[in-house]
Amino acid sequence: MSSQTTILFFKILDLGSRTLHFEIHTLNLKRLTIIIILIILAVIVASQTDAVKNIGKPPKIYSEKATVKKENIKEIVSGSGKIQSNTVAILKFQTSGLLTYIGVKRGDIVKKGQLVASLDQRELQKNLKKKLNDYMSERWDFEEDKQITYKDIALNDTIKRALEKNQFALDKTVWDVEISDIALKFGNLYSPIDGIVTEVDAPQIGVNITAATGTFTVADFNDISFKIDVDEVDIGKILPGQMVDIKLDAYPEKTFFGAVSKIGFTSTTTSGGGTAFPVEVKFPDNTDLRFKIGMNGDAEIVVRDVRNTIIIPAQFINEEDSKKFVYVLKKAGKSYEKRVIKTGIETDDAVEILEGLKQGEIVMLPQEK
Repeated sequence: MSSQTTILFFKILDLGSRTLHFEIHTLNLKRLTIIIILIILAVIVASQTDAVKNIGKPPKIYSEKATVKKENIKEIVSGSGKIQSNTVAILKFQTSGLLTYIGVKRGDIVKKGQLVASLDQRELQKNLKKKLNDYMSERWDFEEDKQITYKDIALNDTIKRALEKNQFALDKTVWDVEISDIALKFGNLYSPIDGIVTEVDAPQIGVNITAATGTFTVADFNDISFKIDVDEVDIGKILPGQMVDIKLDAYPEKTFFGAVSKIGFTSTTTSGGGTAFPVEVKFPDNTDLRFKIGMNGDAEIVVRDVRNTIIIPAQFINEEDSKKFVYVLKKAGKSYEKRVIKTGIETDDAVEILEGLKQGEIVMLPQEK
């Protein structure tokens, strides 16, 4: 840029500056005041317009919402337990002797009256024969004494007592025979029921045993139940006949159904130190032996089953001052209200509403701060 051009440029700037300065000083103060007021009013009107747009909209207090529906809901009491047999026979010898026969092993199926085990019969048979001989000898002496010794003698008190004494001796030999016969029969163990052998606690054949050293357990596999321990706070809800859903660890993909058959009267102490009561659930037929005694699983007892009732998701329930309430979105979604409700059955996922809500209404979940 040439020096002449630079001088001309600064002259123009100087002229503009003096013109602007003159116009500001000659501006009417009243008109300036009016302009400022108009600008303030425009700002206020604009802000009011934005406020009008938000009239009727509910505050953003919720993160999700749900529609009040009518569905089915169940109150459940849960517990863990295992399968047991309701009919169990524990077989023991009633006499000592030499163990000569064991006819079963653990897991065998037996029929009622089937021979399970035997003691040596020889000594028992000889004892029975000896007692029979004693009886016959005593009976012979008794009859002979009665017919010959006292045949022609008047029966006085002394003779009567002698006859009674002979009768006592005869009775004793009869009892000895009966006892020996019972001992012979006790030398064999027979199963009193149809079932399966669950335990064999006996020494090897050829060992002398006592009544306490040979035990066989037979359980009826058709008469089984699922036994669970129910906490005392829930036992009052349990009634015979209530339906039960059972899942066994051995069959995790299947659900089996039963019904409460017996409620224990005596409490037990749980592993955690709590108080519980045994509850037995009648199990389905077990002719295919798929249910083994001792199988573990979980049971859900249906204590109440309500159909077509009003429910909402459990997370929408709030509580304050011992009262339960929900936030209800009003018509057109332009306002809301905090409404006290009365609840019924409660599960982990849903809650039955007895009072305070109607089907079709919308509840809101407060947004976490």
